[in-house]
Amino acid sequence: MSSRDEERLKGIYLDHDSLQVDSLGKIIVGIIEPTVTLFYHELLQDQDARYFLDSDIVRERLHASLVAWLKLIFSPKSEKSFKKLVAFQKSIGNVHARINIPMHLVVEGMRIIRREIVSFLATSSIPREELVKLVILVGEILDHNLSLINESYVRNLASYERNTHALRLQLSPSAQALESERLRSSLRAWSTQLWKTLAHGDGENDLPSLGRSEFGLWIFHKIPLTLPNLTQIEDIHHHIQAIDCLLGRDINTFSQLQQLDPEKIRIIEEEIRSIDLKLDMMIEESLEQESGRDPLTKVYNRRFLDSVVKHELEVSMRHEIRFGFLLCDIDHFKKVNDTHGHDAGDAILQQFARRMLDCARVNDYVFRFGGEEFLFLYGDMTFKRLQYLAEKMRLAIVEKPFVLPSGDEIVVTASFGGAIHDGHPNFQKSLKQADEALYEAKQSGRNCWVIRT
Repeated sequence: MSSRDEERLKGIYLDHDSLQVDSLGKIIVGIIEPTVTLFYHELLQDQDARYFLDSDIVRERLHASLVAWLKLIFSPKSEKSFKKLVAFQKSIGNVHARINIPMHLVVEGMRIIRREIVSFLATSSIPREELVKLVILVGEILDHNLSLINESYVRNLASYERNTHALRLQLSPSAQALESERLRSSLRAWSTQLWKTLAHGDGENDLPSLGRSEFGLWIFHKIPLTLPNLTQIEDIHHHIQAIDCLLGRDINTFSQLQQLDPEKIRIIEEEIRSIDLKLDMMIEESLEQESGRDPLTKVYNRRFLDSVVKHELEVSMRHEIRFGFLLCDIDHFKKVNDTHGHDAGDAILQQFARRMLDCARVNDYVFRFGGEEFLFLYGDMTFKRLQYLAEKMRLAIVEKPFVLPSGDEIVVTASFGGAIHDGHPNFQKSLKQADEALYEAKQSGRNCWVIRT
């Protein structure tokens, strides 16, 4: 879509609509400031938007930036300035991806801007025929510029998520549990200081807001890059914001805390208990993950599949990025056990899993699906890419002999069946397609792959 958007915008700014762009920019220049003011006023009513915005940031930085952006897109361009505009829109998408601004907030913002500009034009004395042309032009300018931002956003967000996933993998589940326990200790230290100040405070030691405390800074800046459960972390964000809203200050003095009424104190206690409960759940999940690996092969066992697929479904729906399944089955594995013994079979399974993990990318998951059957879940996948990865896996298995406990070497092959998830919330349909493809591969002579569309 990017090339089509650039082509259309080029026609608007440099060709047949350039005079209309100039005229439109001059007509609406007087309402840009109030439109931006209304834009942020309405967005700040949204709880999701308040997570990324506050009145100080809007006043000091964002208001002027959005005013400048609107003046930029509603002004004619030279060949050179048009190229700069395209590059600038892509950089905006990158910035939005870096801080993970939900795209629905950007779309809602554009709706507000469109509404205000069109409403203003509708109340002007512009002749109807000219008015219709200008309204259409407003929509095209906003839509194509937003499309450039959106495409850059999706592309960069996928890259950031892959890198973040790789970073999270640096912490073992037990280390994740320890990190959560440290968070709980930090929260309890802050809450203990709060209750001591309320009960016996002497006014000498000020209490930082929870968001500015060691706990809050840890939650907002470090934990999203180290712990995997973003839903729990986002819930904790909301509890922190609720507590700080009740306290009402970045720094709380003894005299200010003494003014809290009993009902506010009760709500703060409930919010702290809720955070503590979330941290307990994060610790339990981390420890479950430690025990959720197959003890022989060290890949995930099947019971984690639903949780991982749920996450991939959310990523897929949010960013329109498909994922894929690849089932693989070791050919004639029963014969290996019968001929060489079960110790040899275990050694084959361990080496097989190791080769699969070596082929995995940072955003891939490997599960032991059955006795000698394994499942790959590939994030950010296309049909051709899945074919390539299936062949890469097949070659990784067949090209190097497997070593038995006796020191003997044997050649092992495997069959593969894959499918791209079609976007349906029930992923079992795609998994069934992969299973049918695997059956077809085995019926076709084994040591091959079949990918279903």
